Amino acid sequence: KRLKINKKWYLSQIQGRYSEANIGRETAKLLNHLEYNEIISFMSSSDFNKVCLQDCIKLGLKYFEQHNAKEEPAILKACSDCLLKDITSIVTRIPTPHQVYSPIERVPSSLELRYFNELTDIFRNDDFSNLLGSIAPCIPHYMEYLLL
Repeated sequence: KRLKINKKWYLSQIQGRYSEANIGRETAKLLNHLEYNEIISFMSSSDFNKVCLQDCIKLGLKYFEQHNAKEEPAILKACSDCLLKDITSIVTRIPTPHQVYSPIERVPSSLELRYFNELTDIFRNDDFSNLLGSIAPCIPHYMEYLLL
């Protein structure tokens, strides 16, 4: 006999576990039971804690390898899409044209100095720094996925 679970309730339960110590692994396990559209919708919400992304990628990779899956698991596809969206967001915030950030042993040009100031302001932005810090640990796991 199958139990029919209300998806809104299920998602609220996932969100409710955010304050607990094993946030990433627990969230990954719960999200793994959902379909791609539900996972990506949840991961795209402003309430999603990006720290969980690393554990979601690990779980997706583990499933992919252990089951010799022909298709990538929904959680892995959602993580990939979410991570690429966040990387794009970071890259588009970096000022252009790119310059030497902080020249050594010479006086920076006015263009380099302006670039330095703009980039420094971006890195001082809490939202930017938090996003960068939360997705950086995911990159090696994502690269592992690309090599499969």
